[in-house]
Amino acid sequence: MENELNRWYKKLWETKGSRFIAAKRYERHEKWSTITISLVSIYIICINLLVFVPNRPPILSEINITLSTISLSILVIVISIILNNMSYKHLSHRFHDCGREITIVYDKLCLLKADSEKVRKEDLEEITNQYNSILRKYDINHTPLDYYVFQKNNIKEYSNITYPYLFQFWIFLRYQFDTLGRYVIFILIPIALYFIFIKPSA
Repeated sequence: MENELNRWYKKLWETKGSRFIAAKRYERHEKWSTITISLVSIYIICINLLVFVPNRPPILSEINITLSTISLSILVIVISIILNNMSYKHLSHRFHDCGREITIVYDKLCLLKADSEKVRKEDLEEITNQYNSILRKYDINHTPLDYYVFQKNNIKEYSNITYPYLFQFWIFLRYQFDTLGRYVIFILIPIALYFIFIKPSA
């Protein structure tokens, strides 16, 4: 019975932690996708204003400006539709609510674990049923990255990881690229194109 208690303790501890990390990850996706769309919209306005710049380089002809703004506008619409379908905010709330409900079951298990000699088979069956009921209710699952971030945050509890510092650094990079890097790249592309094609000609 003691082994079964420890197994469920570890399972609930990892699951609730991973769900909260998933909620935070989707929250960052929601934040940075909104920032990205907003900045690209500002780029479109700025490009339109270039028609008022005197002595523009040939690359900033009216037709090029028009084509650029139309292309970027279409891109913003497409990306907005894709991001809306991703439902980052909704997923963040669902993962957070799921984590909270698992925490309630986890706390019950902690009370049982504190007095393990009195634990009955029926008690563990109740924990099992509550846990499975929560999983069926939410029908979502965190990604391996969420679990790896949880391990990184609790690295002292995972002695089986051979190179803990390297593991922490690698997971940190993966998490930052997943939640921030791709948006930063998208934001910087127009600026890079400006310095490559326009600035030297100005």
